[in-house]
Amino acid sequence: MAALETGVDRKADLVHLQELPGEKGRIGISHQADESRKRKRVWTAVCKRSGLGTDEPTDLSSGANDDVMVTDVKRSGEQMMRNIHLYDQRDVQTGERRARKLNWQEPSGREAAQ
Repeated sequence: MAALETGVDRKADLVHLQELPGEKGRIGISHQADESRKRKRVWTAVCKRSGLGTDEPTDLSSGANDDVMVTDVKRSGEQMMRNIHLYDQRDVQTGERRARKLNWQEPSGREAAQ
């Protein structure tokens, strides 16, 4: 919660958090000033007052959904920005780093970000 409050105090548009403590098996931290996008290991909070429109193209992080979150953000009249939040630690069971196995090419049928 302190990180989200710091984001509000510093007027941050986006705040990234990793390995959040769970509340009864799920992420239980939130802040009224933010819209949250959550995965098991990564979380991106978008400030509601920022004026950012968001989209989450999950097909770009397919295969690493708990370790990677892709968020496209755009303000009216501005160019879209792709924000990639990576958790790049070895999986304790397999030893692999799933974020490094992703294909970062645009899926067929989708145009590159403008």
